[in-house]
Amino acid sequence: MSNHVAVLMGGWSAEREVSLRSGQACADALERQGFRVSRVDVTREIATVLQSLKPDVALNVLHGTPGEDGSLQGILEIQGIPYTHSGVLSSALAMQKDVAKLVMAAAGVPVPDGKVVDAVEAAKAHAMPTPYVIKPVAEGSSVGVFIVTEQHAHPPQELTRPDWAWKNTMSPFSAAWRNCFPAGRNSTCYAWPPPMACMPRMPWPAWPPASISWWRNPWP
Repeated sequence: MSNHVAVLMGGWSAEREVSLRSGQACADALERQGFRVSRVDVTREIATVLQSLKPDVALNVLHGTPGEDGSLQGILEIQGIPYTHSGVLSSALAMQKDVAKLVMAAAGVPVPDGKVVDAVEAAKAHAMPTPYVIKPVAEGSSVGVFIVTEQHAHPPQELTRPDWAWKNTMSPFSAAWRNCFPAGRNSTCYAWPPPMACMPRMPWPAWPPASISWWRNPWP
């Protein structure tokens, strides 16, 4: 098997280290299957790198921007390189949480109440009744997530720190997304070609556990 796969990982988001670990594991697995693999730590020169490598396909293992917000997808589309995961529009919509909720609500999908607030203002006072969730409006995974409960007299003051997760990214994280906290179970469903159209994953327990009041990034 000689198919050339460019495994795109790393990048400059707050989830860089997680992406590097994921990418290396994917690259190892592809090599064991006999694929020719190029491991690419994505920088702002990624378009030039891809033109040089000329892969048959790109495996996008970036977490957060620019791999999940449509930016990388646009580069791959322009260069005509097939790639994994969602396309430009769906990626851009899904990453911008306030816009994503508008689209889902218009399609009849129930969504919890939420609002976009300036990060500095969000740290000053509760902008909605507790409990609520606060995180960057345009970052992936659980980076910068706080669950604020009735036990907290004030919002998380880390929002104003210059070294907090989204302050070090290139995304517009002066804005934070606040969402009422919908307690319940978290389930994941993997999509597969027919006849295995959807394979449900074991649901996670109700989150957060009673012993956890402020939830930070769970990635080790």
